[in-house]
Amino acid sequence: MSVKAGPRHVRRAASHRPVIVGIVGMLIGVCLAFYPFVGGWVASIVQSDQIASYSQESTTVGWEKVVEAARAYNASKTVMPSAGGGDEEYRSQLVFGVSDVMSRVVVPTVGIDLPVYHGTEAGTLERGAGHLFGSDLPVGGVDRNSVVTAHTGLRASRMFDRLKDVAVGDVFYVRTGGWTGAYRVTMKEVKTPEEASLMSQRVAGRDLVTLVTCTPYSVNTHRLVVVGERTWFDESHDPIPIEGRRESVWPVWAAGATVLVVLGVGVWSWRRVSHKEEHE
Repeated sequence: MSVKAGPRHVRRAASHRPVIVGIVGMLIGVCLAFYPFVGGWVASIVQSDQIASYSQESTTVGWEKVVEAARAYNASKTVMPSAGGGDEEYRSQLVFGVSDVMSRVVVPTVGIDLPVYHGTEAGTLERGAGHLFGSDLPVGGVDRNSVVTAHTGLRASRMFDRLKDVAVGDVFYVRTGGWTGAYRVTMKEVKTPEEASLMSQRVAGRDLVTLVTCTPYSVNTHRLVVVGERTWFDESHDPIPIEGRRESVWPVWAAGATVLVVLGVGVWSWRRVSHKEEHE
């Protein structure tokens, strides 16, 4: 009996192998297709939680002194932009409680809402936006220009992907501690890296924030530069929610539904093959 059962068992395993390979292949395809969307959703949750924590930490009693100290720091420095994490004196500025977020940038028209960290090191830009060390700290003021940079094209997070959709005249906001500055976009241009580095310079009589990201998508030979100038807004109506913006949850549901469909097809195919063998 065992001698006859052996070949049949082997044939059964061989007949099911294409089903298994097909299911695994489809699941891998689903994961690859939905990873950027699900990853973006997860990243938005993490960033939203960081922003909510920062909002609570940075508006406690004493935030005004932290912001004033940052303004004094700006006044004592000349503009010397430099990539990296910055020195100890720089990193001691705009520290609010246990949060390592220094500020927050919100562009409502295109759905950007990111925490801003000290410096532009690779690890920092994986988490959110980075403030360019050597440019003015984001606390406003005449003759000031704060540069904030973030990635475009990360597979698992949108960051500044939508910055390309910003239009001249749009208003974005910077929240540092309990201070909020509104900035109206006055310029949007693609620059070479060398040209973009000059955009961090102060302009007499103007209060600027400059947003920078790489372009074109996945090529990154140039920089998209968006310059905003301080404008009035009604401070009695806070334009920025406490919690950050979260991506839509639909990709998660879509991915889960697709996985269930693939598994359902797999189970049906398995049973169909088994039924066919039993009648041979």
